[in-house]
Amino acid sequence: MRRVGSQGWIVTPMAIIGLAVGLAALLLKRRSERRSEGSDPRRVLGSVAATLARGVSAGMTPAESLSAAADRFGGVVGEHLRAMRHLLARGVTLDQALLDWVDRTRECRAGPFTRQRHPDPDDVELLVSAIRFSEPQGAGLIEAFEGVAVALMDRAELDSEVRALTSQAWASVSVLCSLPAVGLVMVGAIAPSVLGVLVGTRLGVACLGVAVVLDAAAVCLARRLVAWVQR
Repeated sequence: MRRVGSQGWIVTPMAIIGLAVGLAALLLKRRSERRSEGSDPRRVLGSVAATLARGVSAGMTPAESLSAAADRFGGVVGEHLRAMRHLLARGVTLDQALLDWVDRTRECRAGPFTRQRHPDPDDVELLVSAIRFSEPQGAGLIEAFEGVAVALMDRAELDSEVRALTSQAWASVSVLCSLPAVGLVMVGAIAPSVLGVLVGTRLGVACLGVAVVLDAAAVCLARRLVAWVQR
């Protein structure tokens, strides 16, 4: 590429940086959407509630519907449903099995970090409450399950949108925080004498050290903010 003046050194890197930010944001957004659609426990619980509504409308009891739906779902939610089916087969009451599910979910969320995504105890408690308070009367089960399914799916859509937006923000932060390193390389290529002053004098080294510390602090702060929003 021919050098067309001092502006050419500025326009070309800025165009590359803008393209990198756009591509990184798009890739992170698609990754977040695939992750939320494929393994979001909140979506799975919404599907469980919809399945229970269909089972009850077909004449099944909540316990029978839960047992029948246990093998249809994977991940942590599926494991919990199969554990609850095992309890019901041993003669444990539905109420006690449901309470055990809530307790198990809280223990999993409070335990050490794992690669699996555990459901929110509040989401599980919402579904459990719909079963416990509707089952004794035997009325309103279908409406309760459908309402829970809609509520959980709405929450999942909101969470997906938040993750997509924060992923775009994190992509922008990552690219912007890499600009000092890119600028340093450009300065070294254009004016090596300036780079020599920066790394060859005490003042230059001090400025470089402060810049590195501030840049690293910005990355850490942005990462913590993104993680806090996505919790």
